[in-house]
Amino acid sequence: MNIAVDAAAARSLNHGIGTYVANLLLNLVAVENTNRYSCFMSKRAISAFDNLALPPERVSFRPVSGVRPLRLVWEQLALPGVVRRDGSDLLWGCNALLPGSRTSPQVVTIHDLGLFTVPQFYPRARVRYFRWAIPHAVRQADIVVAVSEFTKGELVNVLGVSESRIRVVLCGIGSQYQPAAEEPDAERIRGRYGLPERFFFSLGVLEPKKNIERLVRAYRALPGELRSAVKLVIGGGKSIGWQNESVFALARELGPDIVMTDFIAREDLPTVYRLAEAFVFPSLYEGFGVPPLEAMACGTPVISSNAASLREVVADAALTVDPTRTEEIAQAMQRLIGSESLRAELRVKGFANVRRFDWRLAARAMVEVFRAAAGDRPAPATLHTEPAGDPT
Repeated sequence: MNIAVDAAAARSLNHGIGTYVANLLLNLVAVENTNRYSCFMSKRAISAFDNLALPPERVSFRPVSGVRPLRLVWEQLALPGVVRRDGSDLLWGCNALLPGSRTSPQVVTIHDLGLFTVPQFYPRARVRYFRWAIPHAVRQADIVVAVSEFTKGELVNVLGVSESRIRVVLCGIGSQYQPAAEEPDAERIRGRYGLPERFFFSLGVLEPKKNIERLVRAYRALPGELRSAVKLVIGGGKSIGWQNESVFALARELGPDIVMTDFIAREDLPTVYRLAEAFVFPSLYEGFGVPPLEAMACGTPVISSNAASLREVVADAALTVDPTRTEEIAQAMQRLIGSESLRAELRVKGFANVRRFDWRLAARAMVEVFRAAAGDRPAPATLHTEPAGDPT
């Protein structure tokens, strides 16, 4: 099949849709040898994806505007004509969007419905647009892919989508996330990002739903001797967040106890996870939540929110907290640092938990979805990935 891939929302390999699309493309070309993928994305994203060395005979890239309003207009009005002229057999919308008219079978991936259930965490203009666009895409799609059981439940309960039209395909974890006996690049990476000797680590764009302000307040509530020994590193997107002024103000108040980096390079992130004493992910809402799993795969103990999909994703392999209770986050941080036996227990449970998430098996499931949408064969109702080998 010739599959058109609307990945126009991808910006880089470092977060969100870019990570999702990159990992699936890498594995889609590995699990079967006939489908060809024509990917529409911004020039900036194409430059990043070039580093993946995807086979050009299987994956091609088509530039589209990186300016969001222009991109949204292009997706709705121009994309159907492009798909028609290209003779594509199927269109896959990777990020909850499909165009205004159908020219071929269509599949859409829905990552979450936060714009409906927790709209306060998003800019108003985005809420208004996606509250029209997501129901439209779901109606247009032959098959709707949900990235978690949680998101499937939201599709059924919030948008009234029939369960028979939804396939759950869990995300995976990149193979670079694994334990390491030695860290030969440790000092270079410490220097590059200003990492202290011991630190709690959190990762994510500085936006309201990531709940970083409560994390900083929880850290501030720790005993002074603990803050002196173990700093807090917040990485991954200070330059593109929003409504985060209070986070920066608190960070300035705590001075050298907090290190705030911008994006951490994909090749450096596993080492940063492994250098951390613990990974803390207090998000108020996630449709899936990859970072806690990446940390677990690297052998780093995790403190996670119990909200939205995260309870499903981390299972019993993390110390879970109510993300709205600052004191509970602080207590978990103090408890974890104070107990090596707890840290060892969470490492073991983390390795067991991450076996449920495998990009190659997710790619195989997506191939079945594409075939079913194109009328080749029916897709199974459940397409969960199965446990892979032990990452240790």
